[in-house]
Amino acid sequence: MQAHTPTMFLMLLMASATLTIAAAVAVRFKERNGMLFWALAMVAQTASYMLLSLRGHLSDGITVYGANLLLSVSIALFVEGLFEFQQRRPPRWLVWSPVLVLAVFFAFLVDRVAERILLSAAIAIVQCAQVLSVLWERRRELAGRGKYTLAFGWVMLMGMYGYRGIATAQHMGEVSFLVVANPRIQAITYLLVSMCLIVISLGLVIMLKEQADARNRDMAMRDELTGLTNRRFLLESLHQNLALAQRAEQPLTVLMIDIDHFKRVNDTFGHLSGDLVLKKLASTLISRVRDQDIIGRLGGEEFLVILPDTATEGACQLAEDLRACIEATPFFGEDGTLIPVTISIGLYERKQRTRQRSDDMIGGADQALYRAKENGRNRVEVFPGGAT
Repeated sequence: MQAHTPTMFLMLLMASATLTIAAAVAVRFKERNGMLFWALAMVAQTASYMLLSLRGHLSDGITVYGANLLLSVSIALFVEGLFEFQQRRPPRWLVWSPVLVLAVFFAFLVDRVAERILLSAAIAIVQCAQVLSVLWERRRELAGRGKYTLAFGWVMLMGMYGYRGIATAQHMGEVSFLVVANPRIQAITYLLVSMCLIVISLGLVIMLKEQADARNRDMAMRDELTGLTNRRFLLESLHQNLALAQRAEQPLTVLMIDIDHFKRVNDTFGHLSGDLVLKKLASTLISRVRDQDIIGRLGGEEFLVILPDTATEGACQLAEDLRACIEATPFFGEDGTLIPVTISIGLYERKQRTRQRSDDMIGGADQALYRAKENGRNRVEVFPGGAT
């Protein structure tokens, strides 16, 4: 069975146009997730195929030159979108230099079919390599497996351009008009491009969904006001760290932190000022703990710090450092008024050779915090008896 090349090209054009419409509908202008650049890339790609379809009705200077330039622009736009998706600023000179090279040199090769195909294939391979390089650089930061599907699509596209370049080099004297000449090469080209479009589009859909799922999981585990982990995440982390500490017979300590007279702050300076105090306190605390420590907001003005592999002595030093740091830190209300802020801290270390639950540790830290309040506030108290 022999493929009908014009029909395959028409199918490629229709597939590209359909994907372009779908991408345009999915664009949300307020979201900087790369989708706008990817939609523009699809527009440029579809426009290039439309120009090619007009070959014979318009001059080669418009159709061939314009189509190849638009294809190169579409890949550059895709790279721009990928940088935006990764929340990075693109090196635009690097992204757009292949387009500039094509624009300059291709103009001299409009009437030299073989050379222009070789040039466009070489530049497209370079641009595909750019896409793969950007994906590879941030592969560990991208959640899920959509990045692999996307990369596979671009490897396929790179292979297609490589095949097209090699086949052209082997038939230098036989290359003629794009649609009618060398139907075997053209048919394989259109088939591979169609497959690449599907795989790349699927990769984008999967990658965007995985990013949204990761963002939703993060939002479900974070306190909206302070940006710290929330109560749910803290309890899950404490449960996991407690089980690990009991298996390994390692120390584990928790700090319960409460802002002194926080109700008075809200009543005197207003709830907006209270929110500013909470956010400033959270950023100050997180800057003072270790990377392996877990800190979050239990609720209201209460915070919890989980200290893996830390005994009472080391935890007391950290707690006193946190207390003194907050006391020395200036806090300002909504109108710039200075607000005096101190904290009280209750400390509890896991009891050795005893099976305990997360509630036992939180309850012990809460009792120690109550003692700190009873003894004058702005102080650190250890659960009665310490670790045994």
